Amino acid sequence: MGYNRNMKVGVDVGALDGVRDAGPSGVYRVTQEFLRTLKEYPTNYEFLSYRPSYLSLGWNYLELPIRLIKDRVDAFIGLSQALPRFYRGKKVLLVYDLGFEHYPKLYENSARLKRISQDAVSSADAIVTMSENTKEDLIRLYGCKSKQISVVYGGVNNVFTPRSSEEIESVRKRYNLYEDFFIFVGQNRQVKNIQFLIKVFEEAKKIQKDIFLVIVGRGYHNISSNAVRVLGRVPDKELSALYSTSYGLITASLYEGFGLPIIEAMACKCPVVASEVGALPEIVGDGGILLKQNNQSEYVETILMLASNRQVRLDLANKGLERSMKFSWKRFTKEVVGLI
Repeated sequence: MGYNRNMKVGVDVGALDGVRDAGPSGVYRVTQEFLRTLKEYPTNYEFLSYRPSYLSLGWNYLELPIRLIKDRVDAFIGLSQALPRFYRGKKVLLVYDLGFEHYPKLYENSARLKRISQDAVSSADAIVTMSENTKEDLIRLYGCKSKQISVVYGGVNNVFTPRSSEEIESVRKRYNLYEDFFIFVGQNRQVKNIQFLIKVFEEAKKIQKDIFLVIVGRGYHNISSNAVRVLGRVPDKELSALYSTSYGLITASLYEGFGLPIIEAMACKCPVVASEVGALPEIVGDGGILLKQNNQSEYVETILMLASNRQVRLDLANKGLERSMKFSWKRFTKEVVGLI
């Protein structure tokens, strides 16, 4: 679509208020960062935000298309892996991952996610993925053309930076964390494989008693293990201090389309250990340690090694920090808007 000073662009921001299922994990953060950096991006487009009402029925099939037509919107950016039906303006779709295709039994609503994603992909004029891995999935599973898909990596907010000793001490005191620890950040979803991680730390604790895992995120009410501390949701500034003081971020996901906590941890000079699945090898690169999926002994050995080897932690922290500088939300927003 050509340049037009009066062009109106609709943006799906439904993920911000949790009115409906926002799809894959991380949608809230991506939407938040897109809107934040959009304010800093010089453009003559008029951006209009759209989110469903609490009583909304048939959002993408009825209410949203009607509102877009009424507002004379020229183009639409779908940030929730979904697009309005029966809308004839240009449509840019962000696809986070197709984990529900690989592990349908791990998603309560996999059939719905598949239907919504297939409908959106088939009607999109341009598709954005946050990894080459997801792009290849779209080509292989949905028959998309390579030229239709742009890979645009996500970024990291400036709040995620190495914190001072005073800030770290304050956060440790606030959460009663007086021993050293590893950290996991994410929602309690089966694909995150958290039960495997708990078993890993229980085994590691048999060898080194002072090792434990701190979990940051929602949905961990029923976890009971002497190898785990659950903090729930934590403000970003405090999270950056937790990253900065931990032995490392540990993830054992069965599938990921990007992995925002990995970039956040790297930016805070926190060593990263991740499973060698999905987009994680692509995102971690040489900035962290990649382990075989569900290899318990390998995870235990790596955790014990990091806990006892400060130099390895420092080397990984420096490599991760350098790696994190390759990811930018400003660049993400600029490239997505450039597809209109």
